[in-house]
Amino acid sequence: MREFSVVDTEDTRLQPHGLASIEVVKQHLAIYFSSGPEWTDRMKRIASRATPLDVFGQKLIERKAGCWIITEEGREYLRRSKT
Repeated sequence: MREFSVVDTEDTRLQPHGLASIEVVKQHLAIYFSSGPEWTDRMKRIASRATPLDVFGQKLIERKAGCWIITEEGREYLRRSKT
């Protein structure tokens, strides 16, 4: 089961050091979910090419108090999923 949608690599450049507070993550997702079917369709296309995803179990995202941090493994996963 997917715990978190794949985030565009463009977004990882917007947050210093790949760190985002839970509030920032919620704000970004609210924008995506309200942006119409294009984003949803794009995420479905990316997900169809991706291997099963467990962002915390696979250590793609690290949880710290009040924030999530994308790991180097997470960045590599995003790079691979975009090709």
